Amino acid sequence: MKKFLLYFSLLLFLTALIGKNYLLTSQMPLTEDGHGNLGLAWAFRNSILQDKSLPHWDAVGGTPLGEFHPFPGAYYYTGIIALFLPNPAIVLKIAIMLAILMAGISMYFLILTFTGNSFGSMLAGLIYAFNPYFLLEGPVTGHINFIFVYMIFPFLLVPERSQFGV
Repeated sequence: MKKFLLYFSLLLFLTALIGKNYLLTSQMPLTEDGHGNLGLAWAFRNSILQDKSLPHWDAVGGTPLGEFHPFPGAYYYTGIIALFLPNPAIVLKIAIMLAILMAGISMYFLILTFTGNSFGSMLAGLIYAFNPYFLLEGPVTGHINFIFVYMIFPFLLVPERSQFGV
């Protein structure tokens, strides 16, 4: 537990260091996809606040904006954050910073499950969370759907530890 807290502190510090200027500006990622994805998160927010129900999104009917997205979990993730914050720019930035944290934590647990090595798990989590491609897709372009899948994918791969005798 102490090793994980040390790792989490380091991950939190590095995320804050990278995100401090990003979070303190009023700019949003300037891509069509980033704005479209945020629009879908806002549709989720409005559906919850106004209709008191989840929006109907499916692979055949698409999304409320008429786009085809078979996996709307990313918009739920950002929409939940939007329930508490009224500013879309802040919502997107917080969603991206939380995704960086969760990506590092998820990879840490995946590698720890397979190896039992805390140091290797820390290193793998840091490399996974702060690789240039992920940082380009999140803070620069605002692809919520990409960063959401990137964030949860290692959690989906974590098997039961007893299978490996770790």
